[in-house]
Amino acid sequence: MVAKKFVLNECKESNDEKKMSLTRLERLGYGFGHVLNDLCSSIWFTYSLLFYNSVLQFSNVNAGAILLIGQIADAVSTPFIGIFSDRTSLFCLSKYGKRKSWHLLGTVCVLVAMPFMYSPCIGCEDFSQWQKLIYYGFFVTIFQFGWAAVQTAHLALVPDLSSDEMDRTGLLSIRNTFTILSNLISYAVTWGVLGVNGSSDNVSRSDLYKFQIIVYSLCVGGAVTSLLFYLLVKENDDEPPLLENDDTNRSSERLSFKDLFLRWILYQVALVYTTTRVFVNVSQSFIVLYLHSYLNMESESLAVIPFVMYVASFLSSWICKPLYGFCGRKLAFSIGCLLALGGCIWVFFGTGDIYISYGIYGVSILYGAAVSILLVTSLSVTAEMIGDDVGNSAFVYGIMSFADKFSCGLIIMVIQAMAPKNYLHSDFYKLSLIYVCGGAVIVGFFSVLAVRLPQRETSAPQNSPSVA
Repeated sequence: MVAKKFVLNECKESNDEKKMSLTRLERLGYGFGHVLNDLCSSIWFTYSLLFYNSVLQFSNVNAGAILLIGQIADAVSTPFIGIFSDRTSLFCLSKYGKRKSWHLLGTVCVLVAMPFMYSPCIGCEDFSQWQKLIYYGFFVTIFQFGWAAVQTAHLALVPDLSSDEMDRTGLLSIRNTFTILSNLISYAVTWGVLGVNGSSDNVSRSDLYKFQIIVYSLCVGGAVTSLLFYLLVKENDDEPPLLENDDTNRSSERLSFKDLFLRWILYQVALVYTTTRVFVNVSQSFIVLYLHSYLNMESESLAVIPFVMYVASFLSSWICKPLYGFCGRKLAFSIGCLLALGGCIWVFFGTGDIYISYGIYGVSILYGAAVSILLVTSLSVTAEMIGDDVGNSAFVYGIMSFADKFSCGLIIMVIQAMAPKNYLHSDFYKLSLIYVCGGAVIVGFFSVLAVRLPQRETSAPQNSPSVA
């Protein structure tokens, strides 16, 4: 028995050592794995309400319902995807591994559904809005299922690839860096397409073909980066041999669902993660409508301001890992909350030509920097809560995503239902940005203070979170 345990421990140590010895190319490949999701997500959250309102002429409620359908589909899908991807690969894609097989299925769903979501209703141009809602809702559901599969599998790879706390944080920082780069690319493409004729008019039905150009371009780029991910990242399915009647085999490391749901920290971390995503998604969804309705900015600015926001987010992502290593997760998250609240306060007092010409860029910088710090820190907290329970990692991320998507979908739907029918020149979306985003970060701040985290490493990392 002692010999068996010795062999088992040696195998486990060998696997742990392997998991911590990722090459730069593997880290780069991991970053590519979520690019398609990020490219599509930036369009989905930033421009969907504008597209369905102003281009397809949906009512505020129906436009919000499209987003709610997607969020519910994502919320329902993620826990189930988490359960199955923790335990088995898709039977026809088993050679790719548990995580990568689900990632591949999700990629196909996203690539198939995304173009239909931003195209005319094929064969139903003269249908009522409710009939069109069913049409677009079908493709949105496919898209969100695929998006959830890619996100859950990609996040669950982090504990699988490395057992080291700082190494996991580094992978999440790389993931966030690629997310920001993806958003920058999507906004650059949108900027180029929407501003191609130099028009200062608001977005209208005549701009439908422009959105199609944007979506097709991003889908092609996302398909290429997904292929690079499959080629560069090898999923590590190696496990120590399972010995009969041996209490030390790896199957004992997976907590039961009952034990998992009885852990109070699960709900605390879910609240931190959800409030972070509420701030990110609501600000991303309504910043364009705020620019479009309250500030009455030209169509080109609808891409420029989000672009500036994500430049700031990209630059701040380089300090996330050193910041976490220097002051810990709680203080890092608190800094992100202060930046977010600063942006909300600036929006509250922001009026006049000077604000429109210059001040709005300061707001976008504060929002962008806060997004990066809050996202990396909340994901790092989640990864640390998972710890060695990698057998449930995808399911835990699924729970986080369920809470996030369901909450965000309801909040966005309520905001849209309360929006005035003619929202142009209204301060409604300005107030939504202030109170919803500000309230979310305040709740997140007190939530992260309540989480009892393991003591961090004493030595701060010297490398930046970039791929290099």
